[in-house]
Amino acid sequence: MKDWFIEFLYVLSQSTKMQNALIIGFIAFLAIQALGHFYIENIELQGSLAPLTESLARKLAHKYDKAAWLILGASFLAAYRFYRKDKNRF
Repeated sequence: MKDWFIEFLYVLSQSTKMQNALIIGFIAFLAIQALGHFYIENIELQGSLAPLTESLARKLAHKYDKAAWLILGASFLAAYRFYRKDKNRF
């Protein structure tokens, strides 16, 4: 187990593609979460649709969360692919 972890850290330190994929994934995750909640907090329907405001906000928040997790998962998958490729190279 220890050797695998040391090997992983070595490949991570040498692989700029893997580092970039992880960094972009984390930044995109945080940006989507922050922007989604920023846009959702200002939603206010008027008239007969006013009771639907909270329901719509929850539904949109769920969609933003889902998109953020999808981006994070895709970046982890890309980083894993880069890891396998660079592991054989190093």
